[in-house]
Amino acid sequence: MFKLISSRATNAYRAFPGLAATALLLAACGGGGQDSGAGVATGAGAVGTPQSFTSGRISGFGSIIVNGVRFDDSKAVIRDDDDAVKTTAELGLGMVVQIKSDKIVKTAARSTGTAGEIVLVSELKGPVTAINASAGTLSVLGLNVTVSANTVFDGAPNGLASLRAGNLVEIYAALDPVSGTYAASRIELESTLAVYKLRGIVSALNTTVKTFKIGNALISYGLVRSDELPVLSNGLLVVVRVSITEQAGMWIATKLDGGARRVHDNDETELEGYVSDFVSAANFKLNGIRIDASGIAVKFENGSLASIVNGVRLEIEGDMRGGVLVAREVEFKKTERDEKLEFELHGTILQIDAVKKTFVVRGVTVSYSDLTVFKDGTLARLVIGARVEVKGQLTANGMSVTAVRISFES
Repeated sequence: MFKLISSRATNAYRAFPGLAATALLLAACGGGGQDSGAGVATGAGAVGTPQSFTSGRISGFGSIIVNGVRFDDSKAVIRDDDDAVKTTAELGLGMVVQIKSDKIVKTAARSTGTAGEIVLVSELKGPVTAINASAGTLSVLGLNVTVSANTVFDGAPNGLASLRAGNLVEIYAALDPVSGTYAASRIELESTLAVYKLRGIVSALNTTVKTFKIGNALISYGLVRSDELPVLSNGLLVVVRVSITEQAGMWIATKLDGGARRVHDNDETELEGYVSDFVSAANFKLNGIRIDASGIAVKFENGSLASIVNGVRLEIEGDMRGGVLVAREVEFKKTERDEKLEFELHGTILQIDAVKKTFVVRGVTVSYSDLTVFKDGTLARLVIGARVEVKGQLTANGMSVTAVRISFES
């Protein structure tokens, strides 16, 4: 059985800096997905005041690849949005992350940066409430989730067919605010969860009885202290942690935060997501962050200014100024189900099985075949210790990568 990188694995080849040093660094970072704007690390080779912010899914390792940029993660502080410390070994394909880094250097060959802080941001944690395997959908806490050929599975050897109602999962996804659907990029099967989590759009807000909805999930926030609440309104993006047992048909909130990251001013911010709150080209949101794409010099790809509407999926690059991303480039993306994502891996082969035609690099199992193209070498060079670049796509079960091309690196 193939295995894609597990969030529970420990990989000796991706060492993590001392925990004591990491704890000190985290003291300077805002929690719950928020951003203090302070420097993210100190010491030799570390990133000081961050110059760039990138949000997107991990599509490869070398160290990690997000939105086409290869980030060196060897000195990064890594945590999830509950402020739990993580290691590089716990980073997995398909995870959505937010990266503060030094200036991204772009050349014709590649774009690179050095990460100072990496935050893992999942959308949902909770029980599966329904599954429609033939339609490629499931619901978690009553919220609709879609699965595509790009969805990575961890702990589910047959992909969506492995899941059952009642299973506990953590889901990394992109939320389409128009349909209220979560397009899953990674689904992890969990044995236990201390709390459940929902990141979504507030609706049906009732400030008298202190309830609101995210999709079909009814949430009571009466137990959250008023000084720990964001200013609630219908349409607000929030992240809410709830107790694991419903009461009178309601989920009881234990913690409630604004769901949008506060991003420091910088000359390089890149976001991927679905448009919401569209007012004009100078005023709409992506992942809860306000965008201004009205400049006359903005470069558009696969669409035009007039094509920006709620529910359209975009990748935007620009400058962050006073909480607004001033766009330089706007790329219109296909929907998850219409796009076949290419995954990229760089590293040393640690294990190989010539009979099964598989090997492991960066904790990811890769399969190859007679259709795989080899560059700068032949199949005979595919041995333990060889350094390779792999480009390929997920297998049907989402648990491993099928190599389309394997290049040998010196």
